[in-house]
Amino acid sequence: MRKIVIFVGSITVVIIVAFLVILILALTGMQDLTILDSSLNLEDDLPMVLGTARNDTDHVMSEPIAQVRWYDGNGTLVYTSNAYHPGDLGPGEEWDFVVTGFRVDANVVVDYELKVYD
Repeated sequence: MRKIVIFVGSITVVIIVAFLVILILALTGMQDLTILDSSLNLEDDLPMVLGTARNDTDHVMSEPIAQVRWYDGNGTLVYTSNAYHPGDLGPGEEWDFVVTGFRVDANVVVDYELKVYD
């Protein structure tokens, strides 16, 4: 009976460690692209974030994503939008992107949060 408990306990530890490794790899993968600049454009009816990101890794990224979270004056998240690079982005290459809030009124948006990842 004691061997079964130790065996089950060992499997549990292995599963937890594997989960943590996968989680760490997933989170650090979101840091592969460096945001060089970004700006919020509210002049049109639709809010837009224009920016530039660079692949600071030594591997090719397949269709990286720029994600914008739009916030109102109360700091409430009102919408999330994405822009997708149309192909591969090689090491050291830069990507000029535009993320548009198609379902957001530009008069409501006052702030944004930008993430770029592979």
